[in-house]
Amino acid sequence: MDGKVYRSIEDGFFRLEDLESSICTGHVRKTERDELKQSIGNRKYVIIGLDMEGYDFYSVGKIMTAEGSKFYYVITAHCTGVDYDELRLPGMRKR
Repeated sequence: MDGKVYRSIEDGFFRLEDLESSICTGHVRKTERDELKQSIGNRKYVIIGLDMEGYDFYSVGKIMTAEGSKFYYVITAHCTGVDYDELRLPGMRKR
């Protein structure tokens, strides 16, 4: 996962479980060219699925390899249509 995705989780914008749920329940809405050419097939995937509360959740990632294994690297992730200054998960701190 990219550092900005980790920071969004730490800052309370969403939970790791929300990201996981959205990928597992989601659909690839489109593919894009990987400008950095680091991914298998030179593609990035835009996925929209449901978070743990049933709201749409957006993420972009790519399939990569390291030491002979494949993994999905999440580039960006966020709730769709959310004002992040207004929405916080219970008990989470503000930026």
